[in-house]
Amino acid sequence: MNPRLKVLIPLATSLVFLASLVILLYWEINLEAVPQGRENSTTREKPERHPTVAALSKPERGLPLRSPSAEDPYAPPERQRHDGRFHRWNLGELPPGWDPEVAWKLHELFEDLSYGRDGEHPADVRRRLERAYPALLGYLASLGPKALPTLGKILDVEPDFVARRVTFQTVGKLGPQSEAATSILENFYQSRYEEPQNRSEVGRVIEAMGHLKNRSSFETLTGLIRNDEHRPYRDKFVVALGDHPRREDALDIFVDKMHDQSFQTRNKSAQAMGKIRRPDTLTDLYYAYDTERVVYAKQTILGSIGKIGEPVALPFLEEQALGSQESDVRLSAAGAIRRIVQKTGDSYGLEVLHECLQAESDAGVHAEIERWVEELQLGEP
Repeated sequence: MNPRLKVLIPLATSLVFLASLVILLYWEINLEAVPQGRENSTTREKPERHPTVAALSKPERGLPLRSPSAEDPYAPPERQRHDGRFHRWNLGELPPGWDPEVAWKLHELFEDLSYGRDGEHPADVRRRLERAYPALLGYLASLGPKALPTLGKILDVEPDFVARRVTFQTVGKLGPQSEAATSILENFYQSRYEEPQNRSEVGRVIEAMGHLKNRSSFETLTGLIRNDEHRPYRDKFVVALGDHPRREDALDIFVDKMHDQSFQTRNKSAQAMGKIRRPDTLTDLYYAYDTERVVYAKQTILGSIGKIGEPVALPFLEEQALGSQESDVRLSAAGAIRRIVQKTGDSYGLEVLHECLQAESDAGVHAEIERWVEELQLGEP
């Protein structure tokens, strides 16, 4: 290499480094400079400000106000204020079927439930919410079916997650008194279920649909369960249908969905079978158990067999209680046997539990079965 280059290259590198350092120092000085006409912050202490709601730790903030899937569920919802009496909802005209008196009362209560207000101390926020939330729930509980059109319209425009949640819970509880409640919740569900960020709220809507317990809700739930487009929420729909007074009419759905590709759906379908408690479904439950690979779903199936309470199931349960490799499954099988003995007083079932007690190697399972045997021998429930 040329001797001059050996000297020039290190020198050039040093000059570049020095220039970069000068530029950085220049920017740092300018960033720290105080603009003309403003007092330097070091000459006077800033007034102490109360911590904002956003600065509180999550356990101190209470209920999330946005969807739990939001980046910060505890941040106050962003609201654009509008002119008019119902500024919270930006209503130019009152919707058809709207009850202004009910709407205005809810408008006031929702405003009281707003989490953070400028300059409000966190302690004042807590005190206000402690008063506002029970007042809102009490008013919603006082409403009857005539309020459903208003509640439905509010759900369409209400920006606050918590306010929407208590509203559709109220709509669900009005279901036994009015078929109109079903369409309100179904429409809300249909408008949101496709967006992943709405998953938590949609789950709450389906939970509210479980309270409807009317004719139209039975038809809606069975239709949604059968439709593969709604598969992500199928397990929740199965729970809602399992709570319906006409659940026995959906027996074929529960039997079929005990073999669904989702183990959550299989598990919830087996739970519904335990609510129906028909002896003629034992064969379906045996088959579902034999094809099931998820332990806690197998436990649910055994529990449903026990709830049916037929001594004819004892040989099947004995086989699982003595032969299963999973200690949790052995415990559930023994628990199902215990249910049958409690219901029928079957002496063979008690003998099986004694046999399980002698064979059980897991200390926790052994202790539980021992307690059950003592209770049964004493005639305790």
